Amino acid sequence: MTFYKKEVFEKFDKALGKVWEELPLAVSHVRISNGNSKMGQVPSVSLLPIYTCPARCKETCATICYAAKIANMRKNVRESYAINTVLADYAKHTFFKEIREFCMGQRFFRWHVSGDFINYDYFVNVVEIAKTAYKCDFMVFTKKWELVNTYVDRGGIIPKNLHILFSGWSDPELKPINPYNFPETQVIKKDMAPNENWKICGGNCYQCGCKGLGCWQAKKGDVIAFYEH
Repeated sequence: MTFYKKEVFEKFDKALGKVWEELPLAVSHVRISNGNSKMGQVPSVSLLPIYTCPARCKETCATICYAAKIANMRKNVRESYAINTVLADYAKHTFFKEIREFCMGQRFFRWHVSGDFINYDYFVNVVEIAKTAYKCDFMVFTKKWELVNTYVDRGGIIPKNLHILFSGWSDPELKPINPYNFPETQVIKKDMAPNENWKICGGNCYQCGCKGLGCWQAKKGDVIAFYEH
């Protein structure tokens, strides 16, 4: 089933419209998830899928995007993502302040189960939060590789507790541009066999984090692969 279609975006637009109608009360606080069956006890913050993803996703991964599927089916999820998207773009001081304060007491944190960095300034804030909350391990997958590459081009240093993985999609249009050799992820589609050099996702982010496995310890040149879901 294709989820990148008109009726899905109509739902997303309605959720965004509701946020604007109820400002400022509706967006007074960031919506942080406490985890799920795949991530375990790893809290996360997410944005609306596809809206915040790079344009190249619209004809590739957006067509079977699991985050869009969930946001389409669950109104409460869709509205939480919409609130975070508005906050991150138009009340970013509140957005990043609340996340920074929350992460000071956390062991793990995941950026973007859904969505991606909005812009370069957003990414810089992600880096700065990792520097401040240095006892917390952060993980983020991104298809906006150019933002990370630009940061490093300009002399920026990625903190050791910020684990960035460049997301691929077994598609030429989504082959990561990766001059600094960041770890990558790939999707194992239903009609393909995984590359023998890929490391397969262990299935629970919290367990991998506690054991120092998978994405949390991925090194330059590593590829973590996920079965399509």
